[in-house]
This record gives sequence, structure tokens and C-alpha cells, in this order.
Amino acid sequence: MSKSHNWKKPREKDKSSFSKKKDSYESSGFSTIREITGNPKKREHHSSIPIIPEKRLSEPVPSCSICHEPIQSIAESFLNKDGSYSHFDCVYSLIAERENIKSDEVLSYIGSGKFGVFRKGESASLVLDRSIEYESKEDGKKMRDYVESLKI
Repeated sequence: MSKSHNWKKPREKDKSSFSKKKDSYESSGFSTIREITGNPKKREHHSSIPIIPEKRLSEPVPSCSICHEPIQSIAESFLNKDGSYSHFDCVYSLIAERENIKSDEVLSYIGSGKFGVFRKGESASLVLDRSIEYESKEDGKKMRDYVESLKI
């Protein structure tokens, strides 16, 4: 014995009541329900956690010891052995010239103040041929400490 289901047809919404509400919003000059009811009211947030002011870097503008142009970003420069600063690009060019980079070699910065000369190996891979230390770890630490001391 099969039972027949008596499905109810969904009621169609009365569109005229919606348009009446919309018209009442427009005529009142409010655009959202929050503006009409005033809920929830915005409150200023008060916290017991103190706000720590962010440190800003007061950066000096030394001149490059290689090209004698001003260094705009001290973080993108190197500290030389004599205590002067040089642009990254100037140091890169100086090393490329000094190391006499051949056409099958590539000079690249490998981090921590070191540059590497890579040669093309088998299957188009690059193999580190030699490493050149321009800035020692101690000089790098001096540079980081100096930059930190400039933050106010």
C-alpha cells in the first residue's frame, strides 16, 4: 500500500509588502535597518593592555665609498672593512670586475655577506665554483646592531 504525500505548495511572498517597507525606509531618509533602530550602537573600545609605540628608523644617509653617491637604504648596503658603507650594486660590480667573471660563469649573492661564482654544469644546472666573503659575520652583526640603535 503506497502512501501519497500531501506536499504543500510554497507560499508566494507578497511583494507589495516588501516594496511598502522599502518605500518607508526611503521616505524616512535612512538607508539601513541599523540607522532606523539605532542598534547596535557603536562604542569606543577600551583595553587594559597598553599600546606599545612602534619604533621608527631614523636612517642616516652616508655616501658610498665606491661611487660616492648617497646611500638611501642602509639595510641594502655593505659595511666595508674600513668602516665605510657601499651600495650593494657597487660591491657586486667591484667583485665582478675583480674576479674576472667569464661568459660561462655567473656571480650571485648567496647571503651573509658572501658572493658566489657559479659555473654552468651538466643539464643547465649551476655549480658553485668559488665563494667570496665580502662582509664578515662580525661586520654583519655590527651593521645590524647599528641599524637597531637608530630606531627611535
